[in-house]
Amino acid sequence: MTQKQAHRRLAAKLIGFALATLLSTQSQAACSLSSSWEPWEPYQYQDKETLTGLDVELVQAIFKQADCKISYKKRPWARALKEIESGATDFVSGASLNEERQQYANFSTPYRDETMVLMVRKGEVGKYSLEKLSDIVKADFKLGIVRDFFYGDEHQKSMEDEAYSKKVSIVNSDTANLKKLLAGRVDGILIDRYTGPFLAKQEGAGNKIELHPLKVSSSDIFLMFSKKSVPSETIEKVNTALEAIKQNGTYQAILNRYLE
Repeated sequence: MTQKQAHRRLAAKLIGFALATLLSTQSQAACSLSSSWEPWEPYQYQDKETLTGLDVELVQAIFKQADCKISYKKRPWARALKEIESGATDFVSGASLNEERQQYANFSTPYRDETMVLMVRKGEVGKYSLEKLSDIVKADFKLGIVRDFFYGDEHQKSMEDEAYSKKVSIVNSDTANLKKLLAGRVDGILIDRYTGPFLAKQEGAGNKIELHPLKVSSSDIFLMFSKKSVPSETIEKVNTALEAIKQNGTYQAILNRYLE
């Protein structure tokens, strides 16, 4: 091989390496997304210095399956929505779908639901034969709720009935509500099905509560993507990855840890 041929071969290798590096970088950049979070146990919170929680674990599992990277920044929810609209943030988790948001965002397939349940003290489910929330009017039952929280249409409408509202005790947080339940000052509380067991465990009362079979309300929850910064192909990739982790058991394993 002549010196000229060697130089040409070396140049070809260098060009090939440069092209491969460029393509790799472009491929990574095409699926490297920014997301906002705010403290919301057990969905998003910091355990020492580590960001964790049900939503964080689900999203990380989905994006690992999709071979995408996430960078997080802490933002209040209202600011996060504005950044989705402007394209400054690529996506957020824990979003409900409505017409206003559809003007500036696209949505994944539902990745979990948000279900409100009735939590009572351990061993007392059999005491209360409730088929709907309004049945508490005729029962010896005091219900605990959190101020300004939405528990579904049935509860919202029932609160307009004086006989129902007299059976309701209102506090400012789920933790305060749980403590009233444990102290016997209310007979049951309305709470998110993941928040309830999580808070009970934190209070050392995981074996002192149980969920009543009464169905309160449930709605789908989505990943919400900025129309300005995230192409539809990426959302399709995320949806495919979500279905894959459901099929391989990863999805249910994460949910089960937060329902223990």
